Amino acid sequence: MTPVATPGDTPAEADDVRRGFAWLRRDEGWPRGEGAARLGIAVLIALAAVALKVLIVRGFGGELGYLSYVGAVAVGAWIAGLRGGLLTTAICAIAEVVLFAELFPAAQVVSTSELFRVALFLFDGVLVSAITSGLRRATHRERLARAEAEANLAEGVIAQRTADADRLALQRLQAVTASLASAATPEEVADAILDRGLAALDADAGGVSRVDADGRALTLIAARGYPADESRPGRAYPIDPASHLEEAVRTARPVFVADPVDWASRYPATPPHMLPGSPTGGAIAVLPMVVAGGVVGVIVFRFAEARDFGDGTGDLAARLADQGAQALDRSMVYEQERATREALERGQKRLRFLSEASDRLALRLEIASGLDEVTSLAVPDLADWAIIELLDLDRPILALAADGDDRVGAVEHLAQVAPRGVGSWLAPEMADQGAALVSIDSSWFERLTDPRGVDALARLGTRALLVAQIVGESGDPVGSIVLGAERRDRFEDDDLAMCRDLASRIGVAAGQARLFGAVDRFKATVDASGDAVYMFDPTTLGVVYVNRGGADLIGLEADAVLGSSVLQLQPAHEVDGFRARLATLRTGPTASTVFTGVLIRSDGREIPVEAFLQEVVLPGAHRTAILTARDVSDRIDVQARLTRIAGDERRQAAELRAVIQAMGEGILVADHAGRISLANDAVAEILGEVPEGLSDLDAIVGADVLLARDGASGAEPGEPQTSLLADGRWVEISTYPADLGSGLLEGANPSTIVVVRDVTQAREAEAAREAFLGVLSHELRTPVTTIFGYAKVLRKSGSRPDREAMLADIEIEADRLYRIVEDLLALSRVEGGIAIEGEPLLIQHIVSSVVASEAQRWDGLRFETDLPAGLPPVFGERTYVEQVLRNMVANAGKYSPKGTVVTVSGASTPTEVLITVLDRGPGFKPDEAERLFDLYYRSPGTARSVAGAGIGLYVGRGLITAMGGRIWARRRSGGGSEFGFSLPRCDEDPIGGPSGSRP
Repeated sequence: MTPVATPGDTPAEADDVRRGFAWLRRDEGWPRGEGAARLGIAVLIALAAVALKVLIVRGFGGELGYLSYVGAVAVGAWIAGLRGGLLTTAICAIAEVVLFAELFPAAQVVSTSELFRVALFLFDGVLVSAITSGLRRATHRERLARAEAEANLAEGVIAQRTADADRLALQRLQAVTASLASAATPEEVADAILDRGLAALDADAGGVSRVDADGRALTLIAARGYPADESRPGRAYPIDPASHLEEAVRTARPVFVADPVDWASRYPATPPHMLPGSPTGGAIAVLPMVVAGGVVGVIVFRFAEARDFGDGTGDLAARLADQGAQALDRSMVYEQERATREALERGQKRLRFLSEASDRLALRLEIASGLDEVTSLAVPDLADWAIIELLDLDRPILALAADGDDRVGAVEHLAQVAPRGVGSWLAPEMADQGAALVSIDSSWFERLTDPRGVDALARLGTRALLVAQIVGESGDPVGSIVLGAERRDRFEDDDLAMCRDLASRIGVAAGQARLFGAVDRFKATVDASGDAVYMFDPTTLGVVYVNRGGADLIGLEADAVLGSSVLQLQPAHEVDGFRARLATLRTGPTASTVFTGVLIRSDGREIPVEAFLQEVVLPGAHRTAILTARDVSDRIDVQARLTRIAGDERRQAAELRAVIQAMGEGILVADHAGRISLANDAVAEILGEVPEGLSDLDAIVGADVLLARDGASGAEPGEPQTSLLADGRWVEISTYPADLGSGLLEGANPSTIVVVRDVTQAREAEAAREAFLGVLSHELRTPVTTIFGYAKVLRKSGSRPDREAMLADIEIEADRLYRIVEDLLALSRVEGGIAIEGEPLLIQHIVSSVVASEAQRWDGLRFETDLPAGLPPVFGERTYVEQVLRNMVANAGKYSPKGTVVTVSGASTPTEVLITVLDRGPGFKPDEAERLFDLYYRSPGTARSVAGAGIGLYVGRGLITAMGGRIWARRRSGGGSEFGFSLPRCDEDPIGGPSGSRP
């Protein structure tokens, strides 16, 4: 059977088909071996024909002629062509003449007739040979044509498959290229290579690694299909000698291992199981990623089965590696640039932090406030929480900060449970190098014997600590800095240097704070003195220090006194005496002297003083003179000053009384015995009378004011008590004890301040709000419950006879819910101060629409309209006008008994158009006409019989007022109510435009 190429044939199989039919393409001449064999067959066929004839003649004795010869000639010609047929003919003819003449003389072969028959046979043999060889050649050509067609078909199918495979490979490479184009990091590049490469190569596992700088190891970037312990990113693999990895990196060429046998022959020293990613039974491809002649990474693909990489897989893998190399190199450059940039930014950030921390420490006179600002700077930029502790000052200072309220509480708890020296407690190892970077794990927690500290750190979720020791001027530790973070990689080695630097700056600031503290204490001590102190150089007489009392005494600022001569502080007639005292002080037996003198103020006034002059030797053998002066003019002016103070007190008392009288709240002042000594006018307005004592106030308001004053009621000072007066009003009473401070005069007793407030309106508003919320919740719950219940019933399968009724109820309740929400939205706008831009409206159209809509909702009622023809247009917002009118008509329908008529009428005046809604409902009391428009108010006569929220009329008044109209409610004679509103007219002016006043 002729082999036929199929679409599944490979190019090699197609070549086999063509080689199988190659002999069909040859001419009649065959190669030497093949032609001789075919002629030999023809000879054998001729001899067989001769033998057959001999057997026939002997067996049957008859003469069959040349029939066996003709068949042999035909077969010989078919097998060996024309030459085979002629050879067979010749052999048969010779055998007939020679053989039969000897074996069968009686046959008379040599007779003329027999010779003619031989000649005729020769002619027939030639003819049969020619015909048979021609048929054979025609058959040969037909088979050749068919074979050519089948071979061409196989080549076309194979070419199509090759084109499809190339196109698929191109598409996969394009997909890889697209993925690599957007990859910015080595991890993204590795993911793109593996995600696309595994599918493109039909691989079972793969990994991408980068080559380390020394070229001796690979660092895994990403892997797919390997065990978890082998596919962890960042794992390092050594490049063993005589291995597939070493060959790929050394030669910078792909390494393809077809199967384990191939592996064993190429890498006998490194069995597959010793190399991560080695196949256990299949093929492996190792693809170096080469850039500029150097290997930057390696791609490894693993196949579960043996693989012939000559089928195009190797070329595809190599092209994939080329693309991946460029992307990986680019991402590594970006990564290096990013790392450099981040390191630079990190360094700049820490420099800025140190700079700002130094500024905060230098700008704050109190180091505690400076440390608070430093911790606030450190969180959250440098750490999640921070603690700075200073122990060697007058009082220990603890500054802390944390990112988030929860962490603040946890850090405060940690600071409370930690012993003094929190840094040494958390990181004892910092004492060796002055700073320590601690990674917290379970073994670290075992060092903390205090479980409270363990709990505090566990609450913080801290995984890394950065601790630095603060060293004082003496070189001894005076405190510590502790920075904590949840991430272990939050701190780096360079942060240790930054933390040491910060600790050093805090140590310097602490030393300066101690010096400043000493100076401040000295200055505070001297400034607190009532005496004037002047420190001056005894040689130059220049003033080097003056306290506040000294500057105030002469009426100058301290800066103006510094540097001037001490003689300028004295009048001219005192200068010589002062010089003499100073000279005596230097040579006399004592180092100080006391005298009475005069100092001169900047305004020229002389002040008598008692003076104390002395010389002291400061550290460094520097002599300094000190003049201490006390103003004795106060003794003279004491009486005048007391008189002035008494006048000021009287003036302040008068001012206080005026303020108390002007207050709208009632103010009562009671002495220790409970007698009222002062009451403003508001007390009488609120209580109706002014009580004489606190006991009378208790009787009026029904509260225990005396107990509240004495603290027996348990109420804190100022805590209000609320009471209900006999006339139904609510008052709030607050008591405040008058604090006279320590050092009371003998017999003096503190007073009690009582504040009385009328809180009736606030209580009523609160009660109305609570009632509204209750009613509103009921109003919302009813329609929602109905809609929800009927909706669940209607969702069930099967037809229901009451379906239409349910849908009608849902529609009614939905409309009810819509109206409530609409009123609430309008309420929020009204209370927020709504501003409405009006437009011309035809109110009659709105009336007709609203009445027609509401008439369908109320069975048993008749709705009528009474609108005169030609009602002028009005200014207003259609939506709000319709909402107000719909509320009024709905109220009329809600409160009207069945069988009655609700009438909506209209009228116009020169300035406005009036709309009224008339019903025959229960009506309301005359004194309720205005209150009906208050928020949450509902008439007591109808509140229980009909549901409602008490906001519709309030909203309506706000909307109508905002549109420039007015709204009202009246009782109707004969029963019922009238609700109405008006809007400004919008008339046509002579030129055709609207005119009229707009709101």
